[in-house]
Amino acid sequence: MLKYLVISLLDRLWPAFNFLTFHVFERDPTLDPSPPPPDNSILIVVTHDIISYCHGPKPIIEYRRFQNGCIKTVNLWFKNEQRWMENVDFVTVFCEDFWKFADQEEVLDNLNLKFSGDYEMERFSAKFLEKFRHILVSRPPLKTRRVRLEVFNEENLMSILPYLDSEALETIFIIDALRRMKKLEIDKLVVLDQWKKAEELEIQSFSVDSGEDMNNFRHFKKVLVDFKSV
Repeated sequence: MLKYLVISLLDRLWPAFNFLTFHVFERDPTLDPSPPPPDNSILIVVTHDIISYCHGPKPIIEYRRFQNGCIKTVNLWFKNEQRWMENVDFVTVFCEDFWKFADQEEVLDNLNLKFSGDYEMERFSAKFLEKFRHILVSRPPLKTRRVRLEVFNEENLMSILPYLDSEALETIFIIDALRRMKKLEIDKLVVLDQWKKAEELEIQSFSVDSGEDMNNFRHFKKVLVDFKSV
């Protein structure tokens, strides 16, 4: 009786089993996509008291203002290595390290510089960039395909853009750190080779005077800019 019951159930379920077939194919390795290139980007985040530096997969390095000196922290995945340096400014320590870190022949995918968005940082940004610019001036132009600058004004931009390799630079992305939709002066920017040779331009949270000469933008393949009349 039990044998008959099992056979009857199999007879009824068998049509459904026909759908449970699996096909196994051997993968053609030539059809595999190429592995993505390693991320070769630099991110610099600046606040009143801390500078964070990250270069691709390498450990994040933090420079912290502390009393009359600087604490440098290398954030490894298993532990943090700290070093205390007395009677030295944390911006100076960062700039000296950047001069060592930035390979003169390396072409970066992205260079990102971000200032924290508060009004007091606008004054501090000028002090930081004065020292950072000296490092950029002292070395060959920094090679990067894209640059993203989260800054406060044209003077901030002029501390960096002229010192990037104009032959390597493809994309310029500018954003107001305070998101004010403030007018951005670009008179000094448009005469730079870096501006003239770049292919893409994006300006966010700044506005640009609609009276600007449109010929300064026609060479870009892609432009995202908020033009406003004054």
